[in-house]
Amino acid sequence: MITYLIYSTLSLGILLLIYRTVLIKEKMYHFNRGYLLFSLVFSLTIPLVPVGIFGDFLMPHEISEISAPSSVQNSESVEVYPFIDGESYQTNAEAGSGAEGLFTSLLIGIYVIVVLILFVRLLRIIHMIQVRADRNPSTLFEGLEVVLLSENVVPHTFLSTIYVNKKRFESGKTGRDVLLHEAAHAKQKHSIDILFVEFLKIIFWFNPLLYYYKKAIHLNHEFLADDAVLKSGVSTIDYQKTLLQTLLHKPTCTLASSIHFGLTKMRFQMMNKSINKLKSVMKILSLIPLFLVMALFLGCESTPADAERSAKEIIIEMTDSEMIILNGEKMDVSELDGKLQELSVNDELHFTVKEHPEMKRGPFFKVNSLIQHYTDPKENHGQSLVQIKINEESEIIANGKTLTLDELKSFLDEKALNSSHIIDLRVNRNSEFQTILDVQKVLRVQDALRINYSVYKGKDDSGSNLYPSQTLTLPPIPPSAITRQEISDAASKKAEVIDQNDLLTILINAQGMILANDQPETISSIKNRVKSFVGNYGSDPGLSLSPKSATLAIKTDRHTEYETYREILDEILAAYNDLWDEVSRERFGVPFSSLAENSEEYREIREAYPKRISIVKPD
Repeated sequence: MITYLIYSTLSLGILLLIYRTVLIKEKMYHFNRGYLLFSLVFSLTIPLVPVGIFGDFLMPHEISEISAPSSVQNSESVEVYPFIDGESYQTNAEAGSGAEGLFTSLLIGIYVIVVLILFVRLLRIIHMIQVRADRNPSTLFEGLEVVLLSENVVPHTFLSTIYVNKKRFESGKTGRDVLLHEAAHAKQKHSIDILFVEFLKIIFWFNPLLYYYKKAIHLNHEFLADDAVLKSGVSTIDYQKTLLQTLLHKPTCTLASSIHFGLTKMRFQMMNKSINKLKSVMKILSLIPLFLVMALFLGCESTPADAERSAKEIIIEMTDSEMIILNGEKMDVSELDGKLQELSVNDELHFTVKEHPEMKRGPFFKVNSLIQHYTDPKENHGQSLVQIKINEESEIIANGKTLTLDELKSFLDEKALNSSHIIDLRVNRNSEFQTILDVQKVLRVQDALRINYSVYKGKDDSGSNLYPSQTLTLPPIPPSAITRQEISDAASKKAEVIDQNDLLTILINAQGMILANDQPETISSIKNRVKSFVGNYGSDPGLSLSPKSATLAIKTDRHTEYETYREILDEILAAYNDLWDEVSRERFGVPFSSLAENSEEYREIREAYPKRISIVKPD
């Protein structure tokens, strides 16, 4: 939209400047009328027409819709600094979007209100003109209705009706040349031009150039009417005296064509100006290349031939296992990439994903990543790829070169990364946990990057057994360590003391063993443990008093497999989703997923079971 407004305004300005410097002094009024109207239509439509060959030459680095993940501190509704809200884990697009969305909604609201006010104002003016015509006597002049008004007004015309002062008309002071002038306005339908500009002003009320166009069109109408009067045989000197006499009367409304409008020295000069046909024709012909060049520069980029492909609908149904259903065909999620490669050879793919209440997050993330790969038009179009790998020995390798953490920072700074780059971050499942977190912190500093994250298994880096996360989402950075009794709020420098019963500490050691408050658990059992802990409501004196005070702390070993950590975090988030769904069905009779995100019901459920999760820094 910004590009459209810039291009259309630029075109309006150039064409108006050409009119004011080249055409206005030429006695070719009918052509100028068409030029001004065509300039409006051309400028407001050419940025939408695919005739351009230069693309966005003014704005080549338009802001990408893809951005780097937000830090935990900027996540939505973070109550205590170490806590993370699950929404920032699931999708970074929501982080920090509240204020921007509110500002956008405010601008849209202001725009709509102004449009409505201007539209009502226009209807009111038209209504008042019509009331005048209905409530006052009228006569005819050359087949046109002449309304006789009691007000001392300037003769003016709206559509096919002429409005004059009754006393001056009956006393003969409104001369025939004045009536001929107004009749020219009516016969040439000048009011249609003015109404067209008024409607454009309602839609683009913020564009000042439209007001200059209206003034130019009004003045050209006066040139046309003056020319019609002089061609009828009226003396130029007598007619100019009539124009001067109209200065003594009141101006009329902005929609009417009035003899009073634009009474300038230029009008008198144009009446005496001779026509140079050769010069006029040369000026007209010179405009053709001007419009062609402007179309090439300001028109949107035409669609390449290879992009005109047929669309194929792809429906993917998730299940409660590693299996998915692709257009009715059941297959393992690992087979999806190969199948989509076959389908995308000659067709553009349009995806629909049907979720399953018991679906596993790993397969879901894999499907989501592949969908983005096959639908993102920038995915495979010459973007620079920076590959960063953390191997089994926790070495950091960037584009094949082994670097320290400080060297990685310098490496990224030297590349001056922007939205045209993709970072492919690949982590060995046996890499040191702290090294992974340190690299993530470095990447979060980079701006407007596309980050693809995956965990690989084995030393051969064959790409098999990938476990990709959701595209653009990196797991939250663990803040400072916490104890079972106290969590430090680094952001506000406060401390929140947590009752021992309200804290569930989940420990994951290097071998993948899990302890929840010193009791052994498995990945498959951790979800039920969290649900019973958070939803206890004080029933069990050894568990949390209420969901609002229930706090989860996840602590890992430096050698904990990152895949295990992600699986456990997925199970915890799934537990909250189950709790939300249960209370939503109980209170409102519908699943939580069907509630509108900004609705009171949605907020009520989230407030009943707030996520209080802390990731503890490894020892």
